[in-house]
Amino acid sequence: MTSRLPKYLAFNLYIDNYYTSVPLLAVLRKNGIGGYGSAPTSSKNFPPDLILSKNKSSRLLEYHERAETVVDGVAVMLWMDNAPVSMMATIHQLKGRRCEVLKEWKRPGLKSSNAGGVKRAKVFSEGEWKVLLNIPKCIDDYSHHMGGLI
Repeated sequence: MTSRLPKYLAFNLYIDNYYTSVPLLAVLRKNGIGGYGSAPTSSKNFPPDLILSKNKSSRLLEYHERAETVVDGVAVMLWMDNAPVSMMATIHQLKGRRCEVLKEWKRPGLKSSNAGGVKRAKVFSEGEWKVLLNIPKCIDDYSHHMGGLI
C-alpha cells in the first residue's frame, strides 16, 4: 500500500477506530507516515493493562484521568471523559507539556454514564457547565482533523 506513495511526501493519517491497530500504525511509522486514531480495546495488540474491567471491585479511571503505554513504537492511551476513550498514535507525546492543551470543556449531562465520576472529580462547581481543562493534545487534534477538517 505505502510502496506506491512518493518518498518525499510526509504527512499524518488520522484513522477511524474500525481500522486503528498497533500493527497498522507500526507499519505506517516504518514507512515515514505518522498515524493516529481512536481504537477499540478489542483491536489487535491493544495492551491488556489498559482494558477496563466491568467488575465493580476493580479500579476504574476517574473523570479526566488517563493511563498510557507504548507498544511497538505506538503510543496507546486510555482517557476517561464521559466514557472511556482509547487512542493510538505515532505522532503525539504521552508525557510533558506538549501532551496537553487548555480547552473550554462542557460538563457531561447529569444522567451521563459517568455522572458519578464527574461529581467525584469536582472539576465543575454546582451549576457550572463549562470550564477550562487541560485535555490530551491527541484528543483535541483528533476532534479537529477527523472528517477532513483542518
